[in-house]
Amino acid sequence: MASDTSLIAEQGVATLPDAAWAQARQRAEIIGPLAALDVVGHEAADAAAHALGLSRRQVYVLIRRARQGAGLVTDLARSRSGGGKGKGRLPESVERIIRELLQKRFLTKQKRSLAAFHREVAQACKAQKLRAPARNTVALRIAGLDPLKATRRREGQDASRSLQGVGGEPPAVTAPLEQVQIDHTVIDLI
Repeated sequence: MASDTSLIAEQGVATLPDAAWAQARQRAEIIGPLAALDVVGHEAADAAAHALGLSRRQVYVLIRRARQGAGLVTDLARSRSGGGKGKGRLPESVERIIRELLQKRFLTKQKRSLAAFHREVAQACKAQKLRAPARNTVALRIAGLDPLKATRRREGQDASRSLQGVGGEPPAVTAPLEQVQIDHTVIDLI
């Protein structure tokens, strides 16, 4: 080996915007001394929260990240959001694979099961050296399909008719009891 220095993997510093870098440096200046303490009181946390414009809970989260981190400014940099409920967290390349296979392999007359479709998605991801999504993730993408279009593609036009409305528009009702609907059950009436 030419040098004994070990390589450190880049952790997003090269792509960190200047504003985010400045914010991380400010956080490191304020949170660093607090992270060195064994116990951080509410007064110190409140002062740091006021200086950073955060809540006390967020300050304690930053202190924990600073203690568990490698001692770098980037430990306190704003991290990318995980997405939240109902939002996708998969990389775009995996989402693209799922979308393409949904169109080519799932929405066909040959009705593949969820397990078989998930295996195909996992194989396609493995072929491109990507991490395969969980089975529930694939099931959620299938559940997000339009039922009318999915039934039409998988079972045909006749099967999808039951999912369609009769058509037309009901007459506009502008006053109470302007339109009354009665059950049409056939009964014997004397």
